[in-house]
Amino acid sequence: EEKSAEGNEEKVARELKDFDKAIWNIRHHGECMPGEEEEDMVMVDVKISYKCPITGSLLENPVKNKSCSHLYSKEAIYGLIGSRSQITCPYAGCNKMVSKRNLVADKQAEREVKKYVREQEMKQKDSQDEI
Repeated sequence: EEKSAEGNEEKVARELKDFDKAIWNIRHHGECMPGEEEEDMVMVDVKISYKCPITGSLLENPVKNKSCSHLYSKEAIYGLIGSRSQITCPYAGCNKMVSKRNLVADKQAEREVKKYVREQEMKQKDSQDEI
């Protein structure tokens, strides 16, 4: 019976590790999970999301969490934090903390969002010209 309990604990630990890895891969495309070696990773075409995890809309005045590097719309994350000192990152599977003092403006993300919007407008204009 003791041997069976040990085997079950190992199975549960392995399943938990696999679950953690699956969540990590969803949230950190192309990044190694802490403790993994870079050569174990296979790079694939990565799509970067320009959507705020809180509003579901395109990022506005993007700010980056220094703890986990996740991006949010400034007004949305400030509203979510409210009067609390800190909250858990709103990205699924991320357990890092977010506070107003560990958020920094991300000008690169802002430029990328603007570029993305221009590209989408051009695509829409091109498709309308074809009609």
